[in-house]
Amino acid sequence: MVQKETKEFEELKLHQKTIKDSSPLQLIKEKELEINSMILEARKKAEKIIADSRQKTIKIKEDAQKEGIKKGKEIYKSEMEKAKLEAEEIRKTSKEQIKKVQKQYKKNIDKAVEKLYNFILS
Repeated sequence: MVQKETKEFEELKLHQKTIKDSSPLQLIKEKELEINSMILEARKKAEKIIADSRQKTIKIKEDAQKEGIKKGKEIYKSEMEKAKLEAEEIRKTSKEQIKKVQKQYKKNIDKAVEKLYNFILS
């Protein structure tokens, strides 16, 4: 800390000496250079902030896309499971209905043949 203060003190002395020895035009030029240097540094910082922001934006977009694809696959899988269960239920119900119709057919075929026979003979 002492070295830093000493260095700053020496720089301040040098700067004060330079100011005494310099003309007003020279002081203006020095100040202009100092300001230009500060502007350049600010531009560099701004460009870095912009570049970092662009990288973060790209990462956010990629992450969102990956998450969207993942969620889409999960929804697709879930809906396919529901559809499979529903299709199985329809198959089961259809088989039961077919069995009922076949049972009804077997039960009523003899009666139908008998009625048809009687109708023809009468």
